[in-house]
Amino acid sequence: MVEFTVQLVLLTATLPPSKEAELLSMISIEAPLMFRDMTSRHNIAYTVQQYDAKDIEQQVEAIISSRLHKIIVYGGQVENCKQLAEKLNCEAYYADSEDKTAALQNWLDGKKQVIIVTNALGLGIDVPNVRLVLHAEPSFDLLNYAQESGRAGRDERLSEAIVLVAENRIPQKLKNRDEKLLWRYLLTTDCRRILLDQYLDGNLKTEFCTGDQEVCDNCKRNRTQSLELIVTKEDDVYDVVEEEMLGKKLYYRTANAELTNYKGETVGPYDRTANAELQGSKEEAVESDDRMANTELAEYEEQKRQRQQQQSQYRQSRMASATKVFSLEEKL
Repeated sequence: MVEFTVQLVLLTATLPPSKEAELLSMISIEAPLMFRDMTSRHNIAYTVQQYDAKDIEQQVEAIISSRLHKIIVYGGQVENCKQLAEKLNCEAYYADSEDKTAALQNWLDGKKQVIIVTNALGLGIDVPNVRLVLHAEPSFDLLNYAQESGRAGRDERLSEAIVLVAENRIPQKLKNRDEKLLWRYLLTTDCRRILLDQYLDGNLKTEFCTGDQEVCDNCKRNRTQSLELIVTKEDDVYDVVEEEMLGKKLYYRTANAELTNYKGETVGPYDRTANAELQGSKEEAVESDDRMANTELAEYEEQKRQRQQQQSQYRQSRMASATKVFSLEEKL
């Protein structure tokens, strides 16, 4: 058997473009052919909700009690999972549990609607009718979150992915790029699909949830706000100062010249210079995010170009080796 004629296929559901070079280095395969498809899950509605830490368990219970289908709850640490399972009268699944196989089977068989898990619930779990993946604590990073939330709606029916964030546990300092990406996702006021599509697929075109996608919480809220373009009261006429649809805040000026946001909260006296500075700072933040995304995309395109060149050279060398082998066989 000639070694170069043996085919090897490696499959993964989630490989961010920025991680391709790392994977190729780990598997030590020279110039492999790589095929990618979009990983965006159109049937999942993404939501992030913030509460006080002491209210998280109560919110988990409230969310679960209003659903009737299969649910996975990621509880974070083992002790937290045990506590949640006891409170919700269901079973916990974690790496060191002696009963984890039975707990999983009871949930798969429909004996239990809910299972509380750590990230040990991983490879090989492909249950089609999970309607909700609920994170009582955030994942370690955005890649883990994409994999865990992706366990919802494998049958392509409407499903939800909800993350509960404790307001008093939001980190002030982030250790690395992976943490920054996760918390950008959790705290953004823009469409939640933007960062997921950028990171997982290198797709920079996403701006908001489209008609064939389940709407995330931010797009739902922003679309509602976009209807509040002109607001009138008995004696006050509101003058629109800044009006941007789909993801951008709406500011308007009242008759007493106060700058007010879309919730009706006064944010200060209206000053054109100050408002221009506010708008400028927002645009700078957006431009900074765009620059980072464009830099990552450029790096990915360069890696892709180099990989294609390596593949071409490798195929040529294989053909040359094959020709020599066949020539030797003919002589023998």
